[in-house]
Amino acid sequence: MKTNLEGFRYVFKNDKTAVFDDVRSQEEFRASTVPGAVNVRSQRQGVWGLHTDQATRVIIFGWNAQEGRTVAEEIAKKLLE
Repeated sequence: MKTNLEGFRYVFKNDKTAVFDDVRSQEEFRASTVPGAVNVRSQRQGVWGLHTDQATRVIIFGWNAQEGRTVAEEIAKKLLE
């Protein structure tokens, strides 16, 4: 499911169990990100442990929608294994 900035803000403010995955480069992540976000590029092998519960809301964000979609598909595939 795709959301806009307003939806992102709503989840960030109200859902304390949500996981935020930043798909931007490590440099962009280090410069600025959402508090509590994980940089998928630096933790590609270990980040999947955050997504063990199918009920967890996962917000994937970055500059490139296609890259975010790719990461979302990888997470979904891991959850179905």
